[in-house]
Amino acid sequence: METTITLKPNELNEHVLEMLRNLIKTKGFNNISINLSTKKASASLRKEAPKQVKARIDKAIAEIESGSANLISFTGQEFEAFAKAVSKQ
Repeated sequence: METTITLKPNELNEHVLEMLRNLIKTKGFNNISINLSTKKASASLRKEAPKQVKARIDKAIAEIESGSANLISFTGQEFEAFAKAVSKQ
């Protein structure tokens, strides 16, 4: 199972990291990939309100849970290290 979740840098917070941790633990993902880009987000992403961001993330989670999505990949240990580093910023 795979999925892609796209976020703006300011949307990566403890709540999002906790949702990802839960997905990793409950769905047994073995790998996670993070793609960072200097390209600007599409206009639709730049104008999203917080509720729209949450709805987009919830939709991605539902796709993961239903098995109909593509997935990002890196190991659980690598994710924990990444989440810890991001949380300190």
